[in-house]
Amino acid sequence: MGEHRIGLVLATRPVAGAVACYRTHRSEAARSASDHLPVVVDPAALP
Repeated sequence: MGEHRIGLVLATRPVAGAVACYRTHRSEAARSASDHLPVVVDPAALP
């Protein structure tokens, strides 16, 4: 698969401090579509 970079999420300081759950999406489709792995933040985990 080669090397992959990790995507990023831009957030305000209050939101960034409240993030309790994040992950990279590592499916075969994500790995083959780009050299970046998408980052997923679950908005349900935010207050």
